[in-house]
Amino acid sequence: MRVEFSRSGSTSAVASFLESLPASSSSNGLSFEEELAGVIRDSLVKAGLPPDRFKVALAPAASPEGGARQILVSLPAAHAEEAPRAAAAETPSGGEAADPVTVLKEALEKAGLDPERFSFTELREPVWWPGGTYINHQILFEAGGAHEYYDVALMLRNPEVTVTEIRRLLALNG
Repeated sequence: MRVEFSRSGSTSAVASFLESLPASSSSNGLSFEEELAGVIRDSLVKAGLPPDRFKVALAPAASPEGGARQILVSLPAAHAEEAPRAAAAETPSGGEAADPVTVLKEALEKAGLDPERFSFTELREPVWWPGGTYINHQILFEAGGAHEYYDVALMLRNPEVTVTEIRRLLALNG
């Protein structure tokens, strides 16, 4: 095996080290790419995604220099929307679904700020990209001329951090 990290044709110290390693200790006869695809597959299953909900495949790279390959992971578009919905539906200790604006207002009140002085708008925007889709779920916070977007999933995780960011925004804008 020859590993090159530059086009000069000479191998670097890292490449020399990698070349000195013994060949794969895999006794199942799989290539590195196949083993990596298997690890990705296993990690998705461990993360709770049923095996029939995704596909992991090997394919030639766009510019296959030296036999380069890529590993493709495809998820159905329906699943891309499930994760944001699950994050948005995180439940507080009461067991009912949390309204993100209410959670933020309560955190502001707890921190000594009057939430009635500010404007809050909850936004859900579908985002399309070559890998699929997801829902960008945010809260637009407005206080006079100052405004900022905050991610709902992160805010629900720790509203106090968002309150700290709001205080910073207010301090910067007087």
